Amino acid sequence: MNKKEKPKKDFLKLWGLQKNDYGTPLEELNLSKPQLTHLKAYSDLFPESEGLVFQGHPKSVAKTSTRLIKDLFDMKKISNRVTIIDVPSVLLQFSTASFEAKESAESNLISNLTNSDLVVFQEIALAQWTEAQQARLYILLQYRYAKEKPFFCTVSCDEDTFEKHVGQSNFFRISDHCTFIELKDAQ
Repeated sequence: MNKKEKPKKDFLKLWGLQKNDYGTPLEELNLSKPQLTHLKAYSDLFPESEGLVFQGHPKSVAKTSTRLIKDLFDMKKISNRVTIIDVPSVLLQFSTASFEAKESAESNLISNLTNSDLVVFQEIALAQWTEAQQARLYILLQYRYAKEKPFFCTVSCDEDTFEKHVGQSNFFRISDHCTFIELKDAQ
């Protein structure tokens, strides 16, 4: 590399993806043939495709969702950024942060929700959220849902528990915008 060339940025790492999660090709992730076909078709249509809910064992969910992100990046379907929102942290932060901290975090979050090629709502149903937290989650989902922009959700519970934790209106938004991919336990 000569002095004028800048080192190539590892965008996957900058977005928070770990190589041990996205390193295995989709074909080797214990997916069914219909799931694999659906994910390939999803990739071809991206970003016009809607969203996906990766449901199941956390390790399987992480490996499948991050591998799909890597494949989309390699296909040059993602050119701007991917935002990974750790839902439990965000919802708890807004419950406990000072006004100034909330305002700054809110501005950054809205920018990410608006400008990202893809948003991943990670561990969206980890706990049963209060009504105030469910309302906050509704606002986050609405930024992507209303503009019909793609988003992923990662979930480690069944659909009934998922709906109970996020609330009916949030569950409706997600199920209306996303296809659920139920993944087998990690090997």
